[in-house]
Amino acid sequence: MPKLPPRLFAAQTVRVVEPNRLLAEIELNFGVKIRRTLQLEGIPDTFAVRSWRAKAIHALVVLAGGKKLVVHVDDAESEPLIGRVYLDERVHGRPAGLECPYGLDVEMLDLSTYLLWLKDQQFDIGLVKRTLNGAK
Repeated sequence: MPKLPPRLFAAQTVRVVEPNRLLAEIELNFGVKIRRTLQLEGIPDTFAVRSWRAKAIHALVVLAGGKKLVVHVDDAESEPLIGRVYLDERVHGRPAGLECPYGLDVEMLDLSTYLLWLKDQQFDIGLVKRTLNGAK
């Protein structure tokens, strides 16, 4: 990955913690990495009602589990870190949330926007798989 602009960090998902939170290993620079919990900006703690919680977590695991990310944070002191989290992997079609992160000229999938759209689709895992793998 090319050098990232300020407040953008390369990361990788370690595990999904909640429907709106990931534990990620974030690369700071010079080979220094830290593990921090990331809360997806714009996704409240009440995002998935109890009956949909398992489906929401499963969708996020399939979407981001073990994958490369780009994280845009404004406040690096908050716990958890709250920011825009982008999937730094190839996606298929023009899914909701496909945009260029601040300072980059390549489109990436904004997980917050995509998950809000996916909620309206009842967290259909088939849609997630098509986004990642193409039409089947």
